[in-house]
Amino acid sequence: VREEGNLPRAYEYLDPLLKVNPNDPRLIMALARLYTDAKEHERAAELYRRALGIDPNNLDAYKGAVGAALSLNQIDEAQAMLDQAITLDPQNPRLYALAARAARARGEDGRALQLYQQALKLDQERGGDSEFGGDSRYTPQLYLLDPTTSPVNAPSYGGGYSKADPVVAPAAPKL
Repeated sequence: VREEGNLPRAYEYLDPLLKVNPNDPRLIMALARLYTDAKEHERAAELYRRALGIDPNNLDAYKGAVGAALSLNQIDEAQAMLDQAITLDPQNPRLYALAARAARARGEDGRALQLYQQALKLDQERGGDSEFGGDSRYTPQLYLLDPTTSPVNAPSYGGGYSKADPVVAPAAPKL
């Protein structure tokens, strides 16, 4: 339902589950993704931090929290979370793609290119079937020229949207 852009209906499904299981990190992150899709990044960030408080080794919560922090232009916080997440899974291509996005936000395009190339290399080593799906459209050079071509900005990857990115989220009422 969320992927179809029907955020209020997705919330209707999620709300009773959260009332029964308010500390389930998966449900908390599902709600955070709804807020990300509604471009309510501050609320999404709070929920991802809450999920990390419950499960400090949850890489998906780290990815979402980093994406939310980047969307809020909280680059130092995003980098600190990335550093922690990379220690948990140093071979995760998505984390390196997020690190590239953080470097780019700091104006370090050369470093961003290196990190994104590392992400693609790690993805190919995994058979190209992880976060990037082996899609050759997502080249580092193209990403630096047009960030909307990168899966880093796609809401389904938990990375959220950056204020600088011209990606349009589905219209949704305040949750």
